[in-house]
Amino acid sequence: VMIGDRGSVVGAATVNGSEQLLCAFANHASASLFLDQVEHELPGGFRAGDIVLSRIDLKENSGFTLTIGDRGTVVGPSPVAGKIHVRFFGGDWHLYPYAVKREVPSRWHIGDAVVSKIAKADGEGTVAVGERGIVVSAPAGEDLIRCRFVG
Repeated sequence: VMIGDRGSVVGAATVNGSEQLLCAFANHASASLFLDQVEHELPGGFRAGDIVLSRIDLKENSGFTLTIGDRGTVVGPSPVAGKIHVRFFGGDWHLYPYAVKREVPSRWHIGDAVVSKIAKADGEGTVAVGERGIVVSAPAGEDLIRCRFVG
């Protein structure tokens, strides 16, 4: 199983007294993983930690308001199906993905699996076309990502 592989939780497992999740992946029938080794796949392709901007105006009965352009952070899954949990200044909201957009659109996240389309050799090492790796840095607002390849 590689970082970024998508799978499904199929049950619980206990290995050497440690609670784990039993997961199935397309290329691996089953794998026992610690809870901190997996993350929820959130609706809309969001990930915990994504910085988002509100696309909607809302007002809560308590008086808290959400305004178009308010900046928030995706916390994780919502208990409401199809929604994500987002923390804005002053409060948390459970929103459908269409209600927010990434502050800096990027298709890359740390931990994503990648395949090199170029061959390169420099002071940091070499990489061949087709070599698999993972994203280790994806700075917001930059076109350059850093990857680690395991040759």
